[in-house]
Amino acid sequence: MRTLFINLLLIIFLINCTNVKGQAVTSEYREELKKAWALFTFNQELTDDVLVKLVPNNYGEFALYFNTTVIGNEFYSVDFFEKTSNQIFEKAVNDENKMFYEISIKLASFSDAEYQNELFAEDFIYYLEKLIEMNISKFCKTVKNKEYSNIYRIKYYVELYNCK
Repeated sequence: MRTLFINLLLIIFLINCTNVKGQAVTSEYREELKKAWALFTFNQELTDDVLVKLVPNNYGEFALYFNTTVIGNEFYSVDFFEKTSNQIFEKAVNDENKMFYEISIKLASFSDAEYQNELFAEDFIYYLEKLIEMNISKFCKTVKNKEYSNIYRIKYYVELYNCK
């Protein structure tokens, strides 16, 4: 019963996120998500380019991405969200490709207090902390003047490490 209630609250929140001004889901993002989901579903490797385009730019896009965990969604998959987001974070942590560092921090910004959900928040925070620990000054330089630097979770670390 608790799980059903949490899922209903999450669905209501996700619907509201897609209607927030400036949080619209672009048709381009929807197509990139559809492409990544199709490749994933047919066990095809997701290229770096596909993974980069999968990172949302706003809560509306994040809602669409996260909504792949909801049964009945057109892009439903048991593990698409978890595996693809973890793949993005792992590429940043393992420094396979430097382009994943900044987008991983951006992706981790969606674990803020308003969107906290046990399904993904712990992983996002784990990877964010790991990225910061790797190089605090790099983190500070990366988030400087980025709009997501004022989002709860990122802002906490910006203040903790006195990033200026």
